[in-house]
Amino acid sequence: MGFGFEEVGSITYEAYEGNPGTRLYRLKQSQGLVVNYGLKNNGVKRAMQRIASLRHVRVPLWVSIAKTNCTRTCDLEQGIWDYQESLRLLGGAQLGDAYVINISCPNAFGGEDFTAPERLTQLLSALDQIIHHKPILIKLPVDAPRLKIQSLLDVCIAHGVKGVIISNLTKVRDDIIEKDAIQNMP
Repeated sequence: MGFGFEEVGSITYEAYEGNPGTRLYRLKQSQGLVVNYGLKNNGVKRAMQRIASLRHVRVPLWVSIAKTNCTRTCDLEQGIWDYQESLRLLGGAQLGDAYVINISCPNAFGGEDFTAPERLTQLLSALDQIIHHKPILIKLPVDAPRLKIQSLLDVCIAHGVKGVIISNLTKVRDDIIEKDAIQNMP
């Protein structure tokens, strides 16, 4: 799939304004960042217009797909439908060189509901039905125990997933965040 690449997204089927309030914080003592964007994006149809304009880009372009950040997609079938429709649109237009299925956004409404192996199986079974001719990668959670990660990897292998991204943002940061160490990013 190449060594260098550019990843856009995560994009969702519907547009979302992102989480309210400050979305990016600097942690001075740990030299880190807290990211709380909440999947802010213009939706897959608008993103497709922008991605189509990048066809001249000479590095592989990966498109990260997440479920829309809303209460509707907390329902298992609606969440799966949301991923399916984004993949169907992108794949039908042959946009992107690979698709990253983001199941681990800690800022998503309803949590990381596809990080359970049985739910990931349902999601990938549904996505397997969509013809797109591109490699699929899965973005895994960072905070999951090793045995759970192994179970998720087993599901990925069973569905022919070409790779995984380790990992998304952590939700476990209570011990490193100190109120006086947080500064808003410009």
